[in-house]
Amino acid sequence: MNNSTVSTDDDDNLPTFPVYVYIVFGTVGGLITIFTVLGNLLTVLSYIRDNKLHSVYNTYILNLAVADFILGFVVLPIYMVYEIGPSSFFLDYYLCKAFYVIDFTVCVEGVFMMIIISYDRLMLLRCGMSYNQIETKRKCSIVIGLSWVLAFLVYGPSIIFWDIWQDKDDINVPGMCDVQFAHHSVFTTTTAFLEFFIPLILLSVVDISIITELRKRTKFRITSIFRKSFRRSSKSKSESTKSKSSLISINESKVDSVKSKDSKRKDKKCQTDYRKRREKKAMKSLGLLMAVFFITWAPYTIYTIIKSVRKGDIELLSYEALTWFLWLKSAVNPLLYAFNSKRYRRNFKFFLCCFKSLPIFRKNEL
Repeated sequence: MNNSTVSTDDDDNLPTFPVYVYIVFGTVGGLITIFTVLGNLLTVLSYIRDNKLHSVYNTYILNLAVADFILGFVVLPIYMVYEIGPSSFFLDYYLCKAFYVIDFTVCVEGVFMMIIISYDRLMLLRCGMSYNQIETKRKCSIVIGLSWVLAFLVYGPSIIFWDIWQDKDDINVPGMCDVQFAHHSVFTTTTAFLEFFIPLILLSVVDISIITELRKRTKFRITSIFRKSFRRSSKSKSESTKSKSSLISINESKVDSVKSKDSKRKDKKCQTDYRKRREKKAMKSLGLLMAVFFITWAPYTIYTIIKSVRKGDIELLSYEALTWFLWLKSAVNPLLYAFNSKRYRRNFKFFLCCFKSLPIFRKNEL
């Protein structure tokens, strides 16, 4: 996602950088593009290949992977070519608008899907056995369709019609491709809240609810385990008392009492460790999700708001770096979502290490 207004030379209106800057951006941009395309393509292929991944949750993962794949396959290569060699490549008026509509829409869709996926996990915990009856494939398809419509509506109409609303046509500058609301502080701040701050708050609320629900469920399980252990201990103690003499019974009861206390302490410790491990795993997974989103999006969003308030030019090099840093999230997403599943890991290994098993290679062998 990029809505930069750049400093240019007076002669050709094109930005200039030292050669090493183009080399760095080309290398880093190329790596981000490759990992984004490869990682999300593997996620899509895994979903297609493995029927056991055809759940509502994994369908949301599939949609997120498709959005990130479009970003990596369409947006990033075009922008990288435009960024490295603007003097020989530029988008005309209509292609420029189409480029930014795709860019902004898939980025916002990725944010929306993060919220939907987190909410889906919360519903799984709260609904339990009735989850499959409530969260159906049909409902999933409707949610995905509505999310794409909303993602388009956040920026799409403004990108397409801004020059008409403002009675301006300053985007079709030779060698330049830019959105026209870059310095409109009200619009930029409003959309920043819609695409970053509000989703961040919603993600925080949902994730806290998930952690709270996990603690409740874990506490209930621990209580049940403790009660069963206590009942078994009491029953064993009663049987031992009946089978022995009164003197031996008294001595045995003292010993059993000490052992019972030790056993209870061990049970409590194991149960506490079990609870801590589950809570730590849940908070780590959700924390990574929140951290990557915040770290990659916050600098760009804040810089965009500052840029919209400042009426002059911005420091282009920093802005370009923040833009690529934002796009880095799409390369990391397969690690955060797919790699948390053993089935995805197994399918990833199949496509990465067992290419000879694929039909296309079997045909070549024949």
